[in-house]
Amino acid sequence: VYAAYIFSATAEVKGDDDFDFEKGSGQKVGLGFTGIPFVDINFEYRTVSYKEYTAAGVTNDEDVTKSNAFFVGVSVPLTF
Repeated sequence: VYAAYIFSATAEVKGDDDFDFEKGSGQKVGLGFTGIPFVDINFEYRTVSYKEYTAAGVTNDEDVTKSNAFFVGVSVPLTF
């Protein structure tokens, strides 16, 4: 089990209108599990708030959005 604070975050949204989010900060909480030898499964939840965004070349300074995300990762050690 782990928890962390995110001091700095940025994000890009690509589509019909492009947005660049900056000056983000937030938290993350995770849980890792190793039930099968050499295979690690991680579950992580993140929440980040952004204070600035740029759209069409115009930058806005305000609390603009909050991002919530859930991640699942599987890893195996490889040595060469």
